[in-house]
Amino acid sequence: MSFRLLVCLPTYNEEDSIVLMIEQLRSTGYDFIVCDGFSKDDTVALAKAQGVKILARIHKGKGWAIRAGLDYAQANRYSHMATIDCDNTYRVDDIKRLADRAENGQYDLVIG
Repeated sequence: MSFRLLVCLPTYNEEDSIVLMIEQLRSTGYDFIVCDGFSKDDTVALAKAQGVKILARIHKGKGWAIRAGLDYAQANRYSHMATIDCDNTYRVDDIKRLADRAENGQYDLVIG
């Protein structure tokens, strides 16, 4: 299987940062999804307005977001998945650096 990366964006009440995060993720060229954890604000509406695929979690918690993302990635034949918080704690640009290490096949898991 060739290298295909899906970025999973776990969200919960992220209306203040979701649009910026979507714009930044689009600039990477990687496919991405939002996996929402029952947000009570406009997170989902804002993401939908941007044309982003939304996965609804079946349970609360970031672990369930990652699990749903992995299930989606596997069902859609992605070889790898990355996650990034929506609150701009981490730089979207760093996904490329991590992906480069995974893509060359040297590592099965890259954390950064």
